[in-house]
Amino acid sequence: MTSSKVNAIRSVAIGVVDVAASATFYREIWGLIPVSESPEAVYLRGTGPDHHLLALIQHDRPQVLRLDMTAPDRAAVDALHASLSILGSSLINEPATITEPGGGYGFSFGDHEGRTIRILTDPICHTAMADHPDRPSKITHVVLNSGDPDMVSLSKLYCDALGFTVINKSKNQSFLKCNADHHSLAFVVNETNALNHIAFAMTDVDAVVRGAVRMSAQGYPIGWGVGQHSAGEDVYAYFGGPDGGAIEYIAKVPLDWNGAASETPNWDTERRPNAILAAAQRRIPFYAA
Repeated sequence: MTSSKVNAIRSVAIGVVDVAASATFYREIWGLIPVSESPEAVYLRGTGPDHHLLALIQHDRPQVLRLDMTAPDRAAVDALHASLSILGSSLINEPATITEPGGGYGFSFGDHEGRTIRILTDPICHTAMADHPDRPSKITHVVLNSGDPDMVSLSKLYCDALGFTVINKSKNQSFLKCNADHHSLAFVVNETNALNHIAFAMTDVDAVVRGAVRMSAQGYPIGWGVGQHSAGEDVYAYFGGPDGGAIEYIAKVPLDWNGAASETPNWDTERRPNAILAAAQRRIPFYAA
């Protein structure tokens, strides 16, 4: 039987003022690869099979335009659409063929806090590249700020209708799982309905460290890290990106990894974001469709 649930975060569409400048950053410094380019939009992939991880779209100010999630097949997409209809979600369109770069079959809807989410299946995929020491492979997770203090409405939508499972929860954060990654989506209680950050998977700890050195050398200093998460136990480094939002390099660690400040360059002993990153984690709002 088809599993009628979301199984990954595929990509994020961000409105940017200067498409060319943003694309140059993500291509030449962050390590993504353009797959479709025009003056109004650039789509960038990682080394994995996903058609793209970021879509940079011309806009009058930085905005999160859409979050794309994948489902196993068309039957799952149709079932998810039906579940959201029963919940009374703000459905933007019916399931249909997607004509923009990446293709596929799916639909978009608005959640109760105004985010535009698209569920799709059968997208165009690439043959995965060999692991690259300095390029991200995929988006591991996206973290969103939310004004829902008890997370009840969020859980009803994202867990009951879309099939996520709450894997960790604290007073101010909820981590939601939909595949083998520790979490694919998380919500942080915040008065600003904005993007908190996007996490990009790197091959290993050394790749995260090299990325931190590269970013700092290009004028994007570390905002938090290098360190190890208690939730997921992955090694991370966060930065403010070119459009003001927060982005993260992250890598899974082997079970026998015993990294520490004494052996990992730029290790963060304070383990908290600096003021610049904290502002970046609230800066890019969601576009109200």
